[in-house]
Amino acid sequence: MRGERLAPPPTRREGDARIHRRGGRNVRRAIPVLVVVLVLTVPGIAWAAWITNGSGAGRAKGGTLPTGPTPSSTTITSSTITLTWSDVTVGGQPLSTLTGGRYVVSRNGGASSAGCGGAIGIAATTCVESGLSPATTYTFTIAAKLGNWVGNAGTSISRTTLSAPTVVSTNPSSRGQGAANQTITVTGTGFVSGATVSFSGGGITVNSTSFSSATQLSTNVTVSSGASTGSRSVTVTNPDGGSGSCPGCFTVNAGPTIAFPTATAQEVVTHNQTASFTVTGTAFQSGVTVAISGGFTITGVTYIDASHINVNVTALGGAFKGVYDLTVTNPDGGSRTSTGSMKNA
Repeated sequence: MRGERLAPPPTRREGDARIHRRGGRNVRRAIPVLVVVLVLTVPGIAWAAWITNGSGAGRAKGGTLPTGPTPSSTTITSSTITLTWSDVTVGGQPLSTLTGGRYVVSRNGGASSAGCGGAIGIAATTCVESGLSPATTYTFTIAAKLGNWVGNAGTSISRTTLSAPTVVSTNPSSRGQGAANQTITVTGTGFVSGATVSFSGGGITVNSTSFSSATQLSTNVTVSSGASTGSRSVTVTNPDGGSGSCPGCFTVNAGPTIAFPTATAQEVVTHNQTASFTVTGTAFQSGVTVAISGGFTITGVTYIDASHINVNVTALGGAFKGVYDLTVTNPDGGSRTSTGSMKNA
């Protein structure tokens, strides 16, 4: 007997149906068909989808995404740029009001920061791009987005962030312990109105700061008698958070101390009498001044050395009898008071 190859059962395609021969009968089975048509146009993105089954029933959905708007900037600091743009319309509706409607902000060809929506986009017409470097130019574009569809980006803009402030010097560059209400001029660059001044370490209180120009600030400070001596860093911070520091630009000097007179070892002068006495202590400077809180007229002060000051006084009349305070103040503002150390007897 000779072998014989048998042909497979015949199958043929008719339109959207296949016909199979089974058991001597032709069986027609419908096959669903999904057809998606994407149409692109310039400048917008036109999109359409037609979903159908084998019988031709289905529905269409479509629209056009316009080219993204051109942004503008409203506020620029050393670390942020505020962007704003017009809301485009899709199907007669503002994009930002549609479900899934967003704007994708691109910074230098990449994703924006979280403040402007990142890669996902933002459903708004303004945002603040943050985390930027001072004195750096950035380029921004915006594209419309609806669901997963992203249109063409609009015209780009480039903006440069402000420079961060720098601090170069202070004048005067030092004050003594106990110095009160001292005016310090801070010199540098990039200062703006509202800038603040601070000093490293403790013991220095900034009472106020005035803006003079982009290169100069005036700050009023008080140095406590217990402030640590030595150099301090001076920092200027602009309202946008940009800051600059000058290490060692300010020094706290040792303030004077008073060993005599004191409350327990008073200088006693009879009323209407004159007297000459020596104030002893430490850290006195040439040009030092002496003040008494009342009851006396000071007729002369002579600096002898860092530990001695000669003082001439007249005790006032009987109505001024009492105990008073003596204060020593150095030219650098450093000051010390000996409470109850002077007696008009």
